Amino acid sequence: MSLPDNQIRNGLVDSFVHCIEQYIGNYHLNPVVEAEAEGVMRTIIALSHKTLENHQDYQARITFCYAATVALNTTLLCGVQLCGGAHAIGHEITNYYGLAHGETLAITTLGVMRFNKEKNRKKIIQMGEQVFGIKNSTAEATIEAIEKWFKSIGMKTKLSEWGKGKEEFENIARKFEYNPVGAHKDIDYKGCLQILNDIY
Repeated sequence: MSLPDNQIRNGLVDSFVHCIEQYIGNYHLNPVVEAEAEGVMRTIIALSHKTLENHQDYQARITFCYAATVALNTTLLCGVQLCGGAHAIGHEITNYYGLAHGETLAITTLGVMRFNKEKNRKKIIQMGEQVFGIKNSTAEATIEAIEKWFKSIGMKTKLSEWGKGKEEFENIARKFEYNPVGAHKDIDYKGCLQILNDIY
C-alpha cells in the first residue's frame, strides 16, 4: 500500500503484458489457459484505477496482487508458446535508456502486436472481444484499446514521449541479429529496428 503510483502503474502493465505474451501467439491450443488469461487481464483492467486512486483499498490491492501472481507464475504457459518479444526489447530499452520495466512494456507491447498483427490477427481479435468487450472487434481496435488503457493509467506509449532519441536503436537491434524473439521467432535485427521506429 506504500508503493508510489509509478510503481503501481509498472506492476499493472507488467502483469498485463505477461498475460498477453502467454496468450497472443496461440490460437485455440489450450482453451482453459486462454480463459484464465482473459480473466486475469479483465481483472487487472477493472482494478487498475481503483488501486491507483485509493492505496488503502485492501480488497482491490490483494486481488490485483493475486492477479499478478497468476500472470507471472507460468501456469498460463501450459501447452502454449511464450511470445516474449515485448519483454526482450523492453529490457534493452531499460539498459540503454534507463526507463523502468513497466514503462518500457507500455511502449514495446504495442509495437510487437502491430509487428505480428497479421500472424496473430485471430487471437488479437479474440482478446478485443473477450477482454475489452468490443463487439465484432478487429486487430486494430484491440491494439487501440490496449493503448487507451495504458494512457488512462498514466503511461506513455511512445519512446519519444520520454524525450529519448534514436541513437541506441542500432545497438539494441544488433542484440537480436542472431537471437530472434517473439511468438514466431521473427523479431530479428531488421524486425527489431522496424518495431523501434514504430514505437518512437
